[in-house]
Amino acid sequence: MGGFGSGRYAEKYGYTAEDCLIISINKMFRQKCFVPGKGFSGTLKWTRGERETGSIGYESRMDIDSPYMRIHYTWKKTENCDYRIYLTITYPFFGGKRFWFLCPHCGRQVGKLYSPPNSSYFLCRTCQNLTYTSCRESHQYDILAAKIAASSGLSLKQAIKSIKNFQKEYFKN
Repeated sequence: MGGFGSGRYAEKYGYTAEDCLIISINKMFRQKCFVPGKGFSGTLKWTRGERETGSIGYESRMDIDSPYMRIHYTWKKTENCDYRIYLTITYPFFGGKRFWFLCPHCGRQVGKLYSPPNSSYFLCRTCQNLTYTSCRESHQYDILAAKIAASSGLSLKQAIKSIKNFQKEYFKN
């Protein structure tokens, strides 16, 4: 029972970045998938423990004026996906070059592209409507605090403070 992507939580609240397959431009440079001035091809693989959870083929072209990465894969055993993700370069003040993906949907410069379990494309976090687990956890008591504030005449800030004080006292040990 359970497992990766199971349950109804994601349907109600959406997926988090941690639920996704991720392509990181920095990781690809470290693994020599991108070599400035050259073309390269290979396979990206994702694993969970010893089990492979996904893989895609890629071809990177860094030897042309508009560098790109072409990815190709089959999604849900029926849909063949094959598209280009263009790269852009910035020049930081401290020197050197920094490469970025351009999101295939909105064109935003990003370092990572995400594909949640319900999506067939790798897009930026904004286009996939993703958040981080830590962001959700930091606001998990907001509704409770609002109810306490409404029923007790406290401000929302005071109610949040009283919940945090209660947590500190209750979970001391």
